[in-house]
Amino acid sequence: MASVSPPSERVPEFLAFGEQLVRAHALPILSQGYAELVESLRADEQLGEIARHGGIDAALNHPTLGVLRKGKQEFATPAELRAEGAMADRVLEAYRGHSVLGEELGAREQTPSEDDQGIRWVFDPVDGTTSMLRTAVAQAYGIELPDPPPAFGVTIGVLEGDEAIAGVVAELRPREVGELEITRLWTGGSGTPATCNGELVTARPAVPLAGATLASTVPEVMFRSEEEWRDFQALEEVASGDCATGQNCIGFMELLGPNGRVDVVFERDLKAPDTAALVPILTAAGVRVTDAQGAPPRFSPEELAPEYEYIVLAAHPDPHAEAVARIGFGPDGPSTFGQWKKVTGVDVAKTTRRTTAQAAALPTGTSPTASPPVSNKEVTHGHQRSHYQAGPAAGSGPDAL
Repeated sequence: MASVSPPSERVPEFLAFGEQLVRAHALPILSQGYAELVESLRADEQLGEIARHGGIDAALNHPTLGVLRKGKQEFATPAELRAEGAMADRVLEAYRGHSVLGEELGAREQTPSEDDQGIRWVFDPVDGTTSMLRTAVAQAYGIELPDPPPAFGVTIGVLEGDEAIAGVVAELRPREVGELEITRLWTGGSGTPATCNGELVTARPAVPLAGATLASTVPEVMFRSEEEWRDFQALEEVASGDCATGQNCIGFMELLGPNGRVDVVFERDLKAPDTAALVPILTAAGVRVTDAQGAPPRFSPEELAPEYEYIVLAAHPDPHAEAVARIGFGPDGPSTFGQWKKVTGVDVAKTTRRTTAQAAALPTGTSPTASPPVSNKEVTHGHQRSHYQAGPAAGSGPDAL
């Protein structure tokens, strides 16, 4: 019997299989589910009046859509569960020694073979369910969405041990008839270049942080404490223009040229299914992906646990270095916030205060203890506009995770 190539040499195979999972298994289920959702919304005249007069957030907070909530600020549709289950079934059938981890259905284990030690497929059937619901409400009731509109997509990552070696991200958009289609599909991994719709793609050209476009899906929700908000504002104050919000996994893909629109992405409160697909694609394209203190991501069993959260800073290496240098300085001095940590508390063994060398990396004239001024930049979050303040926004609408 011929030996099987090591997993790292099978990345092209995994990428092709991942694309097949999206196109043949996830997309048909999600498309049908989306069309049924839009049809049911159109039949609800009361909810339509609420959406038209009170806005999309008012509709999402209505009890009619409450049945789709899986948490205080998160949604999950029945179609997502079916799509994840279909992808997981296909992986476990095709690769008898692999395991899976899904955003909605959790982990399913198989006894690994000698050739498939530690291989795990990680899915998020829809990264950005709230963005998908915003889009459905807008389409059902004829409400105009901002430009760019809320974004959502399917993500698939392949792990070898604690390293992400392959990723597939598919952007989904609605057709006029209410079904979904793939508009852009990115792939990339270890030893395999990044592509978008089959064409090679690399990081956008570097720009100084002062001229960079920043993206963060829902910063007023993601950065909850004053310390975390201060770190976000350290970037938001320097970056030019409005912060791009509501973009989810697609916001990270906008770091890639030639048509990408984002230079730096800074997000918190991500789980392994949100992150595993992004890292290999972006890394293959020349984007640097770390936590807020510059440490590379890992996907150990501890970090795959549901309570674990990732803090992700992604950018071209040049603005990335400047961003790391700026994060973590407020009126009380260097911050301990920044590295991967658990929701339940900071892992003291992994969290360190900024070193003298990191402080020295700040641009000339920047005070490491100066508090950034309060920002009044307006940003679009779905169909809602809000002002960033000196702390996390209270009473924000549903997030777009």
